[in-house]
Amino acid sequence: EENWIELQNSTGSGYDNLVFTVAENATGLIRTADLELIGTDDEENTLTKTIQIVQLEKEPDFIEVEHLEFNLNASEQTFSLQISSNTSWYLNTNDNWINSNITEGTGNEEVSFSIAQNESVAARIGQITITDSISLEQIITINQEGKSITETKLTLVNAVAAIEQ
Repeated sequence: EENWIELQNSTGSGYDNLVFTVAENATGLIRTADLELIGTDDEENTLTKTIQIVQLEKEPDFIEVEHLEFNLNASEQTFSLQISSNTSWYLNTNDNWINSNITEGTGNEEVSFSIAQNESVAARIGQITITDSISLEQIITINQEGKSITETKLTLVNAVAAIEQ
């Protein structure tokens, strides 16, 4: 007797439905069970029929994203990222200039990100990491340009002009 399959009705007569419940297959293996039906015909002859139940292995867990890299200008902006998965996942970034509307999910989800304006002339690189609870990982790289030198120079000129007044 298999512990992953349970027959709901073990007796019956005439035409009847055979109902059974199958537990989720969390293994990476195909598993089979044989159900043996035994009955008698009108002449009391024993009849036997074996039905084989085949359950496929669990699909391997996956996390996929549509883009692994974003190249952004220095301005404040938002974008969305589609996450495709068949498992629970967690989203994390250690960069305070990258924010998301959610930090975890299950299955397919669209996540919105807001990126703060880069006030420096230096470009910056940030990462968003999406992981499951075991071993899957997707890393998205955010490349954000620095503020242009012209913008910075204008800001300094305006600041000097304001001080001189």
